[in-house]
Amino acid sequence: MRPRAVGTQGGGRACCPPSAAVWPLRRRPSKPRRANACATPPPPPAQALLAAGLLQTLPLKPRTTGLLGVVASAMNCYLLLPAYPKKPKTA
Repeated sequence: MRPRAVGTQGGGRACCPPSAAVWPLRRRPSKPRRANACATPPPPPAQALLAAGLLQTLPLKPRTTGLLGVVASAMNCYLLLPAYPKKPKTA
């Protein structure tokens, strides 16, 4: 007999979709990440441009490559900062 697959019920059929009461609880952890991701600068494109400049696949001047390096480093430092504390709600 084969082991039962994770997330299946009964005879190996796929689970039914979560009920309306469970769905908001499953979505809750992803909301803060998504809200935070909208306000952050996108470092991967800056790092890709920096790599292309350092490998000289793009015809960038040394000052431009240096500027891209500083900007990419600043964005990475910004992403490492802790979240700003929220004000306590007053009744």
